[in-house]
Amino acid sequence: MITQDSISQVIDSSVVEEVVGDYVALKRRGVNLLGLCPFHDEKTPSFTVSPAKGIYKCFGCGKAGNSVSFLMDHEQLTFVDAIKHLGSKFNVEVIETENTAAEKEIVDHRENLQIVLNYATSYYHEKLLESEKGKAIGLSYFKNRGISDESIKLWQLGYSADAWRNFADSAINSGYNENYVAEVGLIKKNDKQEWFDIFRDRIMFPINNAQGKVVAFAGRILQKDAKAAKYLNSPETDFYKKSYILYGLHLAKKAIRKEDKCYLTEGYLDVISLYQNGIENVVAASGTSFTEGQAKLIKRFTDNVTVLFDGDAAGVKAAFRSIDMLLGYGFNVRVVPMPDGEDPDSLCQSLGANKFKQFLADNEKDFIIYKSALLMDESNVDPIKKSEFVQDILSSIAQINNPVKRSFYVKECADLMQIEEGILTHELNKLMGRSTKAAPNFYTKEPNEPVAKEQNLDKVIQEGIQLQEKVLIKMLILHGQKQLTENQKVADYMIRELKEDETIFTHEMARQALEIYIEQVESGSSADEKFFISKEDSNLVAFVADLLSYNYDLSEGWLKNEVVVRTMELNYAQDCLSAIQWYKIKKANQMIIHYNNLLKDVSQEEEREVQEEYMAVISLKRQVTDSVGNVIG
Repeated sequence: MITQDSISQVIDSSVVEEVVGDYVALKRRGVNLLGLCPFHDEKTPSFTVSPAKGIYKCFGCGKAGNSVSFLMDHEQLTFVDAIKHLGSKFNVEVIETENTAAEKEIVDHRENLQIVLNYATSYYHEKLLESEKGKAIGLSYFKNRGISDESIKLWQLGYSADAWRNFADSAINSGYNENYVAEVGLIKKNDKQEWFDIFRDRIMFPINNAQGKVVAFAGRILQKDAKAAKYLNSPETDFYKKSYILYGLHLAKKAIRKEDKCYLTEGYLDVISLYQNGIENVVAASGTSFTEGQAKLIKRFTDNVTVLFDGDAAGVKAAFRSIDMLLGYGFNVRVVPMPDGEDPDSLCQSLGANKFKQFLADNEKDFIIYKSALLMDESNVDPIKKSEFVQDILSSIAQINNPVKRSFYVKECADLMQIEEGILTHELNKLMGRSTKAAPNFYTKEPNEPVAKEQNLDKVIQEGIQLQEKVLIKMLILHGQKQLTENQKVADYMIRELKEDETIFTHEMARQALEIYIEQVESGSSADEKFFISKEDSNLVAFVADLLSYNYDLSEGWLKNEVVVRTMELNYAQDCLSAIQWYKIKKANQMIIHYNNLLKDVSQEEEREVQEEYMAVISLKRQVTDSVGNVIG
């Protein structure tokens, strides 16, 4: 277990905007930062980071928390792993006590798998640099492709020997558990139950996740007449979900954010070569065709993608399939086709860094315009082909969510194809109408569906009470230790009022937070924002972060002109008093409904007693209402 002091120091030192900024492109909006949520699909940013509070909140999907919970959710890390990661990132020493047996087992298993992957990386890299065949076959290949010694080391390139069990023997003899080695996809058993290497006679590319940890390998065979597949990738594991991995992202993400552009290529060597030549904002799909998961990864860092693809027909068509997906995610997409017979790696090596960068600048084209011109040339004067080409272009335009962009491209394509703009617009609307499914209406009841009015009303009242419970927790956290009167703090008053009413919150997280708060206060300790945000319980942290988040900021104009705006901070005393009274009113409403329902079924003997209790609640509600002014209950 990590000591509480270490946890607090890590959270105090963690800069939430830097942690989130490694994954999400953030732009300032008032005192907060705004970006696209990494936890759900969205085209309009609703993910807000508050540097002052050290929290984030998505007003689209509701995700909220601090630096630790962000890493836990995004990278599927345990609390301990997230704290260690942040400690390393922000140079804070993390002191641990002994873990429980269950915690130790989970941590040990994951660490053992990572240790195996790290060992394999070193093993293959060493074989490339030091074994005779590694140098003769693998190293010479990389050298011939213009890959420098520095790049070979940076990318930890390697070589696997043409032998059935060299790696298996080495790993097992070195003390690594064969089951762990098999679990990460490096060895498996044959029919005789003997271990053998999965990667044989291949140059090796370690595949890293966004944090730089090796999660898998890709092996390329060099024999031209080999019957085996050209590339072999690790199987998917808990570490490696290939549709959510982009090769080179761990090194490219800072440059992508800085340049506000991502170059997307097809091959591993394309990435390595461009990075070596100073184009660091470059990534490639990892052992798969481009996926939605990979589009989401890029979207966290930029809205601008330039696709570099081979000049042959197959390269063009493969790029087109990926680009339609990028358009659907709201990217501004440009393309740079390579000359015939060239790929980004070979052209970069032949031109050199400066001329290749100039080539990219001179040949970068808007995708829709490029595709229109290309297909226009192919269709020539054939009316049938031209009709098919029009539908192809419109299918790409239909992926664009922004109506202004769509109208611009329709106009441009109409001019290029010498077709009336109205005809293209009509065809586009038809196409979009066919491809758009009506959203399900979750609020439409089925015919003859019975409406349980009493049940619905109970539900509405209960939801209102739980909402007010959350307001009370928010008030306690933000203002509990402030003075309500000269001799009384806000927390003293609110806790006394809740105890007098024998209140038990019905919202589970609010109940837990209240119990923790009261325990802290009664022990003489504080329970402020920092206390709750530092808790290990990620659900509690998310709950509190949600309470402390606001979906608005004061305009800079208001602040510059020193306009006095009524805020919770300025009016906390009145707000805290009102919060308690509103809570009592909502509870009274619930009791009124309860007694109304009882009066329908009670016997004559019981009716008088219920009536008295009913009138007592009515009287109580009136008293509370009068204390807060004109309140409609």
